[in-house]
Order: sequence, then C-alpha cells, then structure tokens
Amino acid sequence: MKKALLIPIILFFVGVFSLYGQSSHFVKGKLFIKNPGFAYIATGDILHIEGNLTTTRNIAATQRGMLSFAGTAGWASSNNSFVNGYVRSHKTDFFVFPVGQTSYRPAAISKAAAEAPTDAAYYNTAQYSTTNLEDALLAVTNESWIIQGNTPAVITLSWTTNLSSFADNLSALCVAGWDASLNKWVALPSSADATSPIFGTASALATSGSVSTSSAIVPNSYAAYTLGKKLTCPEDIDIIGIAHKVVPLVGKCWTENLKTPTVDNIPNGGTYTYSGCAAQLDTVFGLLYSWDAAVGAGICPAGWRLPTTTEWLTLNTYPVEDLQNPTYWLKPNAATNATGFDLRGAGYYNGTQNRFLNLYGYTAFWSSDAPTATAALAAIVRYNCNQVEAIETTVADGLSVRCVME
Repeated sequence: MKKALLIPIILFFVGVFSLYGQSSHFVKGKLFIKNPGFAYIATGDILHIEGNLTTTRNIAATQRGMLSFAGTAGWASSNNSFVNGYVRSHKTDFFVFPVGQTSYRPAAISKAAAEAPTDAAYYNTAQYSTTNLEDALLAVTNESWIIQGNTPAVITLSWTTNLSSFADNLSALCVAGWDASLNKWVALPSSADATSPIFGTASALATSGSVSTSSAIVPNSYAAYTLGKKLTCPEDIDIIGIAHKVVPLVGKCWTENLKTPTVDNIPNGGTYTYSGCAAQLDTVFGLLYSWDAAVGAGICPAGWRLPTTTEWLTLNTYPVEDLQNPTYWLKPNAATNATGFDLRGAGYYNGTQNRFLNLYGYTAFWSSDAPTATAALAAIVRYNCNQVEAIETTVADGLSVRCVME
C-alpha cells in the first residue's frame, strides 16, 4: 500500500511543488500556497482534501498561488472541504473546481486543455457593482466567481444556500457575466440544471443546485460570473385578437402601442383613429384611447396593467433618443432606437377641440395613477426634449397605451 501524505500543519509552497509518484494524496489541516507558486497534482493522481486549503488570492494571474490539476488528475473531499483561492484545470473534459471562501461554492467547466488551462476562484462578495444590470436582469447575488481561460466551455455555477428569497422559481435563474466594456452584468443564455452535474442531485431553490450556460463560451469573455435572476418576457401577447410585440426595459416587460380597435364593456368612451389619415397609420402608431377605455375599464389583459407615472419616468435611465424610432419623428432628430423600445410620434386627440394634433411631434401615454379632481396623469415624449415627462391632461383626451407585465 502506498503511503498517504498527511499535512496537519501550515505549509508554504513557493515556486513549483509537484505531488506525483503515488495514486492518492491526503491533505489534512491547512495548506497555504504563496504567490507566484503552485502545487501540481500529476496525471492520474487524486488529491483528498480534508479541511480548507488556501491559495494567494489575486485577480491578476501572475500574483496568485495555484492548486493545479493535470489532465487526468482529480480530487475528493468530505464535509464540504474546499480551496480558499485559485484552482487550475488542464482537464479536457468536465471538471468541478472545489472552490469556496467561507463555505464550499464550486463551479465547473465542460473542458479545458493541456496547453490552455482554466483557472477559477470563488469570492463571497461581489467583485463588481450589483446594481449595474442590463435590462434582461432583475438582480444578481452578492458574490463572484472569477473564471479565466481561453478554451471555450459550458460554465456551471452552484448554490448551497436557500435562494427562495432571491428567485420565485428555478426558471428565473441564470448565469450572469460582468461585461467590462458595458460596465454591467449581463444575462447569459443559461438555465437551472434539472439534475446538477456538480452535486448529482436535483436542483432545488431551498437547498442546492446549479445553473449552466446553454453553450460553450470563452471564460475570458467576462471579468467575473455570478448567479442572476432574469427578466423573462414573451415575444408577443395577444390582446383581443391582435398580436402585440413585447420588449424588456428597466426591469419590466412592455407592450408596443396598443392597436386593439374594440374593447368590451367600455363605459363612456372608446378608441380614436386618425381622422383624415390613411388607415395604415393605425397599424404604424397604434390607436389613441380615452381615459375610460384605458384606465377606467382596464384595457390591459390579465397579468398585465398600465404603467404608473413613476415607471414611465424610469425610462429616463436611457437617453430619450435611444427610446425613439428615427423614422416616425420630425426631422432632424437624433433617434437611434438602441433599446428597441420603438417610441413613435403618435400625437394625441384633443377632447376639448375634437381634433388630432402633433402627429410626429410627440407621443403621450396614460398612466395608472388616480386622476386629480380636474385632470388625469400621463407621460409624454416630445421630439425636441431629451427626457420622458409627467403631465396632467383631461380625461376627454385620447392618448396612446402600453401595458407592463405584472
């Protein structure tokens, strides 16, 4: 029988330290690998981790200590022992990084390469702002995995604590990556694993599980990774027989301008069309609705509602030109429609003058806020102003309508 290696005290490894010549190595107690050295687990060998190993933490690759595994090397542990720092894999197929900080929080990749290894470490506090999020993300957890390498791989992140307060269901979870060029977290195509490839058990929000990217990506594409809660919007929604596109923005799913020509049970009002204009304008700009039709009767279908004024004003997170379609506004304009929100200068119907005004000049939308004694609340975007504004208007006017998902 080959002798086991027992390390019950702190050892400092500097430079290259290789464990080889025996099939199994046992590390018990504390092991510290100082930068820029590494401990190397040779081909075919298994490292048994009993306790917590520590390697020098530094995002800069040249300033790390490293526990490095050869292509066919592996590890085993009990009682959720882990490596507090960086681990390297040369393996050409699936590898679980036994990383953590105050607890075991492994990550995995589908492959690395003998000459192009991948490094990983877990940080129990986020390495980048948790409030800089793209629109497809509602939130991210306050933690980071630094995973660096040039070999494309499916990336898997784990959880070992109760995530029920973070997400309502497994389908809301995703892998998020920190995009340094955008300075924000972005949702990557990914989904929760029915059976976790890391733990070998069914993923459950309240206990443990994992999320994997849908396809291989180059780990270096993102500065860090974390668990995200994604905004899931349908591509479109049917409103009384007419399909309406849906776009995610500022954490909400928004419909395009409503085009439904009739609504059941509307008291004292209905839709307006563009008097004297070609019929196709209704399909270009949507219809204009009375307050009774939009707010009083509730034009939005089940599961959807009118936005509040506050929600309309959150669009000011973006330059107004990024919300506007350049084709349907007075010229010249700086509109780019970069967000895909596709605002168009639909004008409005003046209920006092009984006529349509300001086509291509501005667009106004009913909000769900309760009206005052003399006026109702709405949001307006003008071709010559650089923000979304809140206004008061009469309930007799006809304005555009968009719905947000509950």
